[in-house]
Order: sequence, then C-alpha cells, then structure tokens
Amino acid sequence: MDRHGYNALHSAASGGDFNRVRLLLSREDVEPDMPKRETGETPMMLAISGKHPDAVELLLQHPGVNPDACDLGSRTPLIIAAYWNQLETAQILLHYGADPSIRDKEGNTPLLKAVWNSDEKKMRLLLERGSAAEVDAANVWGETPLTVAFQRGKEECTAMLLRAGARADLEALGKLDGKCYREGRMAFAYPRVRTREEMLEFVRGLIEEQVHEKKTASASVVRPPVLPSRL
Repeated sequence: MDRHGYNALHSAASGGDFNRVRLLLSREDVEPDMPKRETGETPMMLAISGKHPDAVELLLQHPGVNPDACDLGSRTPLIIAAYWNQLETAQILLHYGADPSIRDKEGNTPLLKAVWNSDEKKMRLLLERGSAAEVDAANVWGETPLTVAFQRGKEECTAMLLRAGARADLEALGKLDGKCYREGRMAFAYPRVRTREEMLEFVRGLIEEQVHEKKTASASVVRPPVLPSRL
C-alpha cells in the first residue's frame, strides 16, 4: 500500500484485471472494501469508474463487500454508476441489493444523476427497482428529477417521471431559470431542445391525459346491481 492508501486490489480493480482481482480476493488478509485515504473510494468504486462490470460483480460476490459503501463525498457505487452512464453495472448493483434511495452529500440520488445524464434506460431501471419513492427527492440546491428534466427540455424523461408519480407544480416550473435551453450564440453546437413555454404546454398535456385516464378507468368499473331489500 502506498502513502495514499492505494493497494494492489485498488490497482487491479481500477484496471479491470479480472484474474488478479479474483486472486487477491482469495487471500485471507485481503480487505475488499479498503477505502483510499484521499477519496474514500473502494476497489469496487474504482472498477465502476473504470467501466469494468465483470470486476464489479466479482467484488460483490465477496461477503466482505458492501454494495452501499460511501466515499468521502457520500457517493454510493450506484450513484457512481449513474454518473458514468453504466446501465449494466447499475443492474448488477441492484441485483446484489444496492439501495437506490441513498443520497450523496449534496442530496443527489442515483435517479437524479441519471436524469442529469438524460439516461432514460437507467431512469426506467431505477424507477422499477425502488426509486419511484424518491421521484420528488430534492438535493441541497432544490433540484428534483422533474425540475432537471424540465429545465433541460427532455420530454421523454419528463413524461417518465410524471407517470411515476412526480408532482408537477406548473407555476413553479414556469419560474425556473431557462439557462439550459440551448439558446444564444452556442445554439448551433447543440441539438434543438424544447423552450420553457413548449415544456409547460407539454406538461399540461400530460397532466390532462392522466386526469382523463383516471376518469375513464373509474367510469369503466363494473359495479354490482343494487338489489331491493326484502321486507
């Protein structure tokens, strides 16, 4: 181990050296969750950052590895996987019991990180595996998954969150800063996304659609006939 707390397992996991990771894990003196001193990153976190899902799963199979271990920024492996757009790794972590509700020190959930990256597949995975309960969770800056998707003009992300139960305050959404709308002299460098007004209209339409669906479902419920009482 060097003065930064970086050992052989950190090195093997970071480089995705599957055979070396397996060999090191077989040793009795190994500490599979040993954090680096400067960052608090565990070998598994380094494997995630290096995009080595096979090494991540191998580490998770060791009884001494915690799928919810946190680094010095309170980031869990699942938050790191969301940050690096790693769907396969997120699936592996959830399979081994990772908690999608844990937040980092800024209050970000894995779902919020996935929304920031416009990662619809990971959003769907997280919402299906427990993040629906965190759909309105705000970070320390007051950002929620819905407000981030709205500001970035991401219709599909916005629709997914609303269908998962996110609360939509149209008045509050209309007051959000529009700096993320790809406007101004750099607009040519980015794909066209929706303006604030277009997104508000889109959200109104989705809300009306949900209300209509609920009314239709309620009206279609077959109720048993009321029989006359016997005297």
